[in-house]
Amino acid sequence: MSVIYSSLNNIHNKSNSVISPITYDTKVENYISIIENDLSELLPPNKKYLSRWIALKLLDENTSINDALKTNFNIDINTNIPLHEKMLKIKSQMDEDGFSLSSLRDSVVSSIVHKAEEIRCETCSFENAKYNLKNTKIDKILTSKKFGIPIMIIFLALIFWLTITGANYPSSLLSNFFGYIQDKLLILFNTLHIPDFLTNILIYRYVSNSYLGSFCYVTSYGNIFSFIYFARRFRIFAKDCI
Repeated sequence: MSVIYSSLNNIHNKSNSVISPITYDTKVENYISIIENDLSELLPPNKKYLSRWIALKLLDENTSINDALKTNFNIDINTNIPLHEKMLKIKSQMDEDGFSLSSLRDSVVSSIVHKAEEIRCETCSFENAKYNLKNTKIDKILTSKKFGIPIMIIFLALIFWLTITGANYPSSLLSNFFGYIQDKLLILFNTLHIPDFLTNILIYRYVSNSYLGSFCYVTSYGNIFSFIYFARRFRIFAKDCI
Protein backbone atom coordinates (compact mmCIF):
# COMPACT_ATOMS: atom_id res chain seq x y z
CA MET A 1 0.00 0.00 0.00
CA SER A 2 2.88 2.39 0.74
CA VAL A 3 4.08 1.94 -2.84
CA ILE A 4 0.64 2.96 -4.13
CA TYR A 5 0.63 6.01 -1.87
CA SER A 6 4.10 6.98 -3.07
CA SER A 7 3.12 6.58 -6.74
CA LEU A 8 -0.05 8.63 -6.32
CA ASN A 9 1.89 11.31 -4.46
CA ASN A 10 4.48 11.54 -7.24
CA ILE A 11 1.78 11.85 -9.88
CA HIS A 12 0.04 14.54 -7.85
CA ASN A 13 3.22 16.54 -7.29
CA LYS A 14 4.36 16.34 -10.90
CA SER A 15 1.00 17.25 -12.37
CA ASN A 16 0.52 20.91 -13.31
CA SER A 17 -3.25 20.55 -13.57
CA VAL A 18 -5.97 19.31 -11.27
CA ILE A 19 -6.51 15.55 -11.54
CA SER A 20 -10.01 14.88 -12.79
CA PRO A 21 -11.57 12.14 -10.67
CA ILE A 22 -13.57 9.31 -12.16
CA THR A 23 -17.31 9.79 -11.80
CA TYR A 24 -18.94 6.59 -10.59
CA ASP A 25 -22.54 5.47 -10.44
CA THR A 26 -24.88 7.82 -8.56
CA LYS A 27 -25.28 5.38 -5.66
CA VAL A 28 -21.53 4.85 -5.38
CA GLU A 29 -20.95 8.61 -5.40
CA ASN A 30 -23.49 9.00 -2.58
CA TYR A 31 -21.75 6.34 -0.50
CA ILE A 32 -18.36 7.97 -1.05
CA SER A 33 -19.65 11.43 -0.12
CA ILE A 34 -20.83 10.18 3.29
CA ILE A 35 -17.30 9.44 4.50
CA GLU A 36 -15.01 11.35 2.12
CA ASN A 37 -15.07 14.68 4.02
CA ASP A 38 -14.31 13.02 7.35
CA LEU A 39 -11.35 11.21 5.84
CA SER A 40 -10.11 14.41 4.24
CA GLU A 41 -10.08 16.18 7.64
CA LEU A 42 -8.00 13.40 9.20
CA LEU A 43 -5.42 13.25 6.41
CA PRO A 44 -2.39 15.58 6.19
CA PRO A 45 -2.76 18.62 3.86
CA ASN A 46 -0.59 17.06 1.16
CA LYS A 47 -2.52 13.77 1.30
CA LYS A 48 -6.09 15.01 1.22
CA TYR A 49 -6.44 14.03 -2.43
CA LEU A 50 -6.32 10.39 -1.27
CA SER A 51 -9.61 10.69 0.68
CA ARG A 52 -11.80 9.70 -2.26
CA TRP A 53 -9.65 6.68 -3.13
CA ILE A 54 -9.51 5.55 0.53
CA ALA A 55 -13.30 5.90 0.85
CA LEU A 56 -13.74 3.68 -2.20
CA LYS A 57 -11.39 1.05 -0.76
CA LEU A 58 -13.28 1.06 2.53
CA LEU A 59 -16.53 0.52 0.65
CA ASP A 60 -14.87 -2.39 -1.16
CA GLU A 61 -14.02 -3.90 2.28
CA ASN A 62 -10.33 -3.96 1.44
CA THR A 63 -8.75 -5.40 4.59
CA SER A 64 -5.25 -4.06 3.91
CA ILE A 65 -6.45 -0.45 3.79
CA ASN A 66 -7.10 -0.43 7.57
CA ASP A 67 -3.52 -1.47 8.33
CA ALA A 68 -2.20 1.07 5.83
CA LEU A 69 -4.21 3.88 7.46
CA LYS A 70 -2.88 2.95 10.89
CA THR A 71 0.71 2.73 9.70
CA ASN A 72 0.85 5.83 7.51
CA PHE A 73 -1.73 8.21 9.03
CA ASN A 74 -2.47 6.80 12.50
CA ILE A 75 -6.15 6.43 11.58
CA ASP A 76 -8.08 3.49 13.01
CA ILE A 77 -11.51 3.02 11.47
CA ASN A 78 -12.67 0.73 14.27
CA THR A 79 -11.76 3.08 17.14
CA ASN A 80 -12.70 6.30 15.37
CA ILE A 81 -16.37 6.49 16.36
CA PRO A 82 -17.57 9.02 13.70
CA LEU A 83 -15.93 7.06 10.88
CA HIS A 84 -17.15 3.74 12.23
CA GLU A 85 -20.72 4.99 12.54
CA LYS A 86 -20.70 6.37 9.02
CA MET A 87 -19.34 3.08 7.66
CA LEU A 88 -22.23 1.30 9.37
CA LYS A 89 -24.61 3.86 7.86
CA ILE A 90 -23.20 3.18 4.39
CA LYS A 91 -23.58 -0.59 4.82
CA SER A 92 -27.16 -0.12 5.97
CA GLN A 93 -27.88 2.14 3.00
CA MET A 94 -26.37 -0.40 0.60
CA ASP A 95 -28.58 -3.13 2.05
CA GLU A 96 -31.67 -0.95 1.64
CA ASP A 97 -30.72 -0.17 -1.95
CA GLY A 98 -30.04 -3.84 -2.70
CA PHE A 99 -26.53 -2.83 -3.73
CA SER A 100 -24.25 -5.79 -2.98
CA LEU A 101 -20.47 -5.77 -2.79
CA SER A 102 -20.24 -7.46 -6.19
CA SER A 103 -22.53 -4.79 -7.67
CA LEU A 104 -20.27 -2.12 -6.22
CA ARG A 105 -17.18 -3.69 -7.77
CA ASP A 106 -18.89 -4.13 -11.14
CA SER A 107 -20.01 -0.51 -11.11
CA VAL A 108 -16.53 0.76 -10.24
CA VAL A 109 -14.83 -1.34 -12.92
CA SER A 110 -17.41 -0.26 -15.49
CA SER A 111 -16.80 3.40 -14.67
CA ILE A 112 -13.03 2.96 -14.95
CA VAL A 113 -13.40 1.28 -18.34
CA HIS A 114 -15.65 4.07 -19.60
CA LYS A 115 -13.18 6.68 -18.36
CA ALA A 116 -10.32 4.85 -20.10
CA GLU A 117 -12.38 4.82 -23.29
CA GLU A 118 -12.92 8.56 -23.04
CA ILE A 119 -9.20 9.17 -22.55
CA ARG A 120 -8.42 6.91 -25.50
CA CYS A 121 -10.82 8.81 -27.73
CA GLU A 122 -9.25 12.13 -26.72
CA THR A 123 -5.62 11.08 -27.07
CA CYS A 124 -5.48 8.42 -29.83
CA SER A 125 -6.25 8.67 -33.52
CA PHE A 126 -6.56 5.97 -36.17
CA GLU A 127 -6.22 6.01 -39.92
CA ASN A 128 -9.32 3.85 -40.11
CA ALA A 129 -11.67 4.76 -37.28
CA LYS A 130 -13.93 1.79 -38.11
CA TYR A 131 -11.15 -0.81 -38.02
CA ASN A 132 -12.82 -2.68 -35.14
CA LEU A 133 -16.44 -2.06 -36.09
CA LYS A 134 -17.08 -5.58 -37.41
CA ASN A 135 -15.68 -7.33 -34.32
CA THR A 136 -17.58 -4.97 -32.05
CA LYS A 137 -20.88 -5.78 -33.78
CA ILE A 138 -20.20 -9.53 -33.53
CA ASP A 139 -19.35 -9.19 -29.82
CA LYS A 140 -22.53 -7.23 -29.14
CA ILE A 141 -24.63 -9.93 -30.83
CA LEU A 142 -22.91 -12.92 -29.20
CA THR A 143 -22.85 -11.38 -25.71
CA SER A 144 -26.28 -9.72 -25.77
CA LYS A 145 -29.11 -10.99 -23.57
CA LYS A 146 -31.43 -11.26 -26.56
CA PHE A 147 -29.24 -13.32 -28.88
CA GLY A 148 -26.45 -14.68 -26.66
CA ILE A 149 -28.43 -17.42 -24.89
CA PRO A 150 -30.26 -18.71 -28.04
CA ILE A 151 -26.95 -18.87 -29.92
CA MET A 152 -25.37 -20.79 -27.04
CA ILE A 153 -28.29 -23.25 -26.99
CA ILE A 154 -28.02 -23.78 -30.75
CA PHE A 155 -24.28 -24.52 -30.52
CA LEU A 156 -24.90 -26.85 -27.57
CA ALA A 157 -27.56 -28.73 -29.56
CA LEU A 158 -25.16 -28.97 -32.51
CA ILE A 159 -22.47 -30.46 -30.26
CA PHE A 160 -24.94 -33.03 -28.91
CA TRP A 161 -26.00 -33.93 -32.45
CA LEU A 162 -22.38 -34.38 -33.53
CA THR A 163 -21.69 -36.54 -30.49
CA ILE A 164 -24.78 -38.76 -30.74
CA THR A 165 -25.68 -38.87 -34.45
CA GLY A 166 -23.24 -36.88 -36.55
CA ALA A 167 -20.25 -39.01 -35.51
CA ASN A 168 -21.86 -42.09 -37.07
CA TYR A 169 -21.36 -40.76 -40.61
CA PRO A 170 -17.55 -40.42 -40.52
CA SER A 171 -17.38 -43.65 -38.50
CA SER A 172 -19.32 -45.46 -41.21
CA LEU A 173 -16.96 -44.09 -43.87
CA LEU A 174 -13.95 -45.21 -41.85
CA SER A 175 -15.45 -48.64 -41.33
CA ASN A 176 -16.09 -49.07 -45.05
CA PHE A 177 -12.63 -47.74 -45.89
CA PHE A 178 -10.81 -50.12 -43.55
CA GLY A 179 -13.05 -52.97 -44.64
CA TYR A 180 -12.02 -52.25 -48.23
CA ILE A 181 -8.35 -52.31 -47.18
CA GLN A 182 -8.88 -55.63 -45.41
CA ASP A 183 -10.42 -57.20 -48.51
CA LYS A 184 -7.56 -55.96 -50.69
CA LEU A 185 -5.00 -57.26 -48.21
CA LEU A 186 -6.66 -60.69 -48.25
CA ILE A 187 -6.50 -60.76 -52.05
CA LEU A 188 -2.84 -59.73 -51.93
CA PHE A 189 -1.97 -62.36 -49.33
CA ASN A 190 -3.76 -65.08 -51.32
CA THR A 191 -1.95 -64.02 -54.50
CA LEU A 192 1.41 -64.21 -52.74
CA HIS A 193 0.46 -67.56 -51.18
CA ILE A 194 1.18 -66.35 -47.70
CA PRO A 195 0.51 -69.06 -45.06
CA ASP A 196 -2.84 -68.98 -43.30
CA PHE A 197 -1.35 -68.63 -39.80
CA LEU A 198 0.45 -65.45 -40.92
CA THR A 199 -2.70 -64.15 -42.59
CA ASN A 200 -4.68 -64.77 -39.40
CA ILE A 201 -2.10 -62.95 -37.30
CA LEU A 202 -1.57 -59.96 -39.59
CA ILE A 203 -5.11 -59.44 -40.87
CA TYR A 204 -7.81 -61.17 -38.85
CA ARG A 205 -6.26 -60.74 -35.45
CA TYR A 206 -4.22 -57.55 -35.83
CA VAL A 207 -5.91 -55.52 -38.57
CA SER A 208 -9.47 -56.67 -38.05
CA ASN A 209 -9.76 -57.26 -34.32
CA SER A 210 -7.18 -54.94 -32.86
CA TYR A 211 -7.43 -52.07 -35.33
CA LEU A 212 -10.52 -52.11 -37.49
CA GLY A 213 -12.83 -53.72 -34.98
CA SER A 214 -11.80 -51.58 -32.03
CA PHE A 215 -11.51 -48.32 -33.96
CA CYS A 216 -14.74 -48.59 -35.94
CA TYR A 217 -16.81 -50.05 -33.14
CA VAL A 218 -15.81 -47.45 -30.63
CA THR A 219 -16.00 -44.44 -32.97
CA SER A 220 -19.41 -45.56 -34.24
CA TYR A 221 -20.76 -44.69 -30.80
CA GLY A 222 -19.06 -41.33 -30.77
CA ASN A 223 -16.68 -42.25 -27.97
CA ILE A 224 -14.13 -39.49 -27.56
CA PHE A 225 -11.69 -41.96 -26.03
CA SER A 226 -11.54 -44.14 -29.15
CA PHE A 227 -7.82 -43.62 -29.69
CA ILE A 228 -7.06 -44.44 -26.05
CA TYR A 229 -9.20 -47.56 -26.33
CA PHE A 230 -7.44 -48.58 -29.53
CA ALA A 231 -4.00 -48.02 -27.95
CA ARG A 232 -5.00 -50.23 -25.04
CA ARG A 233 -6.21 -52.99 -27.35
CA PHE A 234 -2.99 -52.79 -29.36
CA ARG A 235 -0.96 -53.01 -26.17
CA ILE A 236 -2.84 -56.13 -25.04
CA PHE A 237 -2.35 -57.73 -28.45
CA ALA A 238 1.39 -56.95 -28.35
CA LYS A 239 1.71 -58.67 -24.98
CA ASP A 240 -0.13 -61.74 -26.31
CA CYS A 241 2.24 -61.96 -29.27
CA ILE A 242 5.31 -61.74 -27.03
